[in-house]
Amino acid sequence: MNKSSGIFGFVVVIIFGSLWTALAIGMTSAAPDEMPFTMVKVIFPAFGFLFIGLGVFNLVKTVKSKNKNEHSDLYYTDSEETEEKEYKVYRADKSKKCPMCHSTVSESQKFCTNCGNKLDE
Repeated sequence: MNKSSGIFGFVVVIIFGSLWTALAIGMTSAAPDEMPFTMVKVIFPAFGFLFIGLGVFNLVKTVKSKNKNEHSDLYYTDSEETEEKEYKVYRADKSKKCPMCHSTVSESQKFCTNCGNKLDE
């Protein structure tokens, strides 16, 4: 996800949270002040405030990271060549192939560990 679409998404979340809060307060304001309705009057709008808070937090975090990495393209590009690493393979002991299954076995083995074939000495 690029940063401009992220910023747009968080703005949409903030707008959604604002609408949710306004509608929730409008719908629950006519509810009686008895116990179960009092909880609904608090919890239902609280989700809107949660959306607004998360949207603002992520928006600020995204904008800060965008400003921090604003000049990173000057130093790192996709077209730069990377170093190729060379790997050397060392064998711990001499090995040979099983004539039956062609798996690698050490010279000290008398039987193949893969297929159980008796090996020539």
